[in-house]
Amino acid sequence: KHHVRVMIAHMVYGVLLDSAEAFRRVDVASNWKYPQDFKEFWGTRSTLRKFKDGKVSESVVWGSEGVNRRSLIQEIAQAAVEKVKYGNTKRTPVAKVYLAQMESVLPRFVVPRLGKRVLDENALGDDCGPLNSAVTAATQHVIRTLRDAEDLTLAIYTVHSPSPWIRFTALSPQEHPGSACADPIPLVIEFESSTAWPSDLSAIRAAKAAFYVELAELFENRGIGAVPTKEFLDASYGGFVFRLRFKIEKESRLLEVESKRSASQLKFDLSSQPLLHDLLRRNTTTKGNSSVTFPGACRLAKRWLSSQMLSTHFAEELIELLVSHSYVASYGRPLDAVPGSSLGGFIRFLGLLAEFPFHLSPLVIPPHDHDEDDDPKPKDDNKKSALQLYKTAREAFDSKKKSCALLCCCEFDPTGHLFDVDSGRAPERPVLRRATQLARASLSLITEKIMSGTLDQEILSMVFRPSLEAFDMVITLQRDLIPALPQGVDAKYEACVKRIRHGPMGRNPRDALYLNGESAGSRKRLTSTAANGHSVYVGLHPVREYVEALRESHGDKLLFFVDLEGGDRIGCVWRPSARAARRLSVANTAFSKPVEADGTQSVELNVPEVIDDIKRLGLGFVIDVETK
Repeated sequence: KHHVRVMIAHMVYGVLLDSAEAFRRVDVASNWKYPQDFKEFWGTRSTLRKFKDGKVSESVVWGSEGVNRRSLIQEIAQAAVEKVKYGNTKRTPVAKVYLAQMESVLPRFVVPRLGKRVLDENALGDDCGPLNSAVTAATQHVIRTLRDAEDLTLAIYTVHSPSPWIRFTALSPQEHPGSACADPIPLVIEFESSTAWPSDLSAIRAAKAAFYVELAELFENRGIGAVPTKEFLDASYGGFVFRLRFKIEKESRLLEVESKRSASQLKFDLSSQPLLHDLLRRNTTTKGNSSVTFPGACRLAKRWLSSQMLSTHFAEELIELLVSHSYVASYGRPLDAVPGSSLGGFIRFLGLLAEFPFHLSPLVIPPHDHDEDDDPKPKDDNKKSALQLYKTAREAFDSKKKSCALLCCCEFDPTGHLFDVDSGRAPERPVLRRATQLARASLSLITEKIMSGTLDQEILSMVFRPSLEAFDMVITLQRDLIPALPQGVDAKYEACVKRIRHGPMGRNPRDALYLNGESAGSRKRLTSTAANGHSVYVGLHPVREYVEALRESHGDKLLFFVDLEGGDRIGCVWRPSARAARRLSVANTAFSKPVEADGTQSVELNVPEVIDDIKRLGLGFVIDVETK
């Protein structure tokens, strides 16, 4: 007779967290469904405590003051598994919690404090309390300064800040460590309606420039650094840089006659972005939603798209709408299914990209199912509006499905025109196909490793590490001219910061060619007097500007892929129609060479000439162009 011993190496439990309750430090017996079991379960960990309201109850205190809140889950899980008996074994079980491991791949942030920038480890991941407080305080001060101004030519009606920094979903630090380049936080100023605005576009622009100068003087008198230009005003306060622009309806109408594309972009920047900002905030910060974890999930999603060299094909607002699909509690979706952690939100984002049939249906972000106390409309009206949104989105999809790869519709944009293929803010079919395949592979790898208990830092790096095999051409860039270099997934942080600090993009930059012969030193700089005293290049991002130049010149021939968060490679894929022979005409002679095709004079793409032009556009920035 033989005895068979079954050894269980590990067990996996899936847990739904209530983000409003899961991260508190004190558990009280009275909050349990069966309070009498509290003391029995926690044993010596449970002690009698007297609370401010005079109530005395058994309670357990987790962690210590100031501890990272996510480590509480690890401590609670370890304490819980120790209470469970596993056969006759005397070994103490070990709990491994997969919750915040992925945040190690997120870019590091610095928090302005006491006039200096110091690295605050609590500002990493989705636990960005000090950073969020600093951003909010600086933004409110600038807006308050504008509202309190009494001697302006026109009265200010409202000020919007449609920035991911204000939603706490920004991936990149505003000023990369060691770099003198900063991305500004946009502020949109809307004046009270007035008939005094001229009817000529150039006159309106001249009037706006005068207003920017007037505001700059106001800021300088209030201790806020400012540099006015013809198109915007850059201001610096509290260690952050802001870019102020005016929203004038008459300008948008006149610009449509001159350039519909420019008018569309202006409308998106000044009108649509504030509305999308309000929608995202409303959908993810009301009762029943895990607003605490939504910013972290967005940052992970943006990091993954960026590291896979796809982020320039997805507008930031579109990424956040895709993530919010799992957070919006609506009809047919229970509240307890809302992600209670950033990891949960990110995995659902990958699942959405991997499994949703974008070629068969529009992706509809349902209107938020408000609480009865907050919503004056009856629930029947809410349901009707939701059904109407789905109907409108379906009709829009049917009319665009031949040309549109991804149609994302929401309460504010029921036809999805803000993110259709013509807008340039949503991916084309080949890009979406690549994103879907990568999401499916990443999701499969993460699930497999979690189930086997072998998810570690190396596996996580694999999920965020791109492959260059699928590209027809790879452009290698000069690393000294990439301000975000320290933020790369595999970057050696301290060495990269030192390299950037002493390079052309550093705090004391030398003039160096970085894009098409233009020197970095020729850009106007803003002195950040309110924070640390060093001057910065506002809005200067060499990699982004180079890719935009490539798309302007060769976007009809190539698809470009790049990681703006520290990547030093640009992947290129030929469009299928680019290299085919075509009939000779005046319109298609650029970057072409003559060939004989079917007895007629035809032309085909001159690949060496395209490569030479790519090098010319990146003079001083491009090291090498490798073709396959």
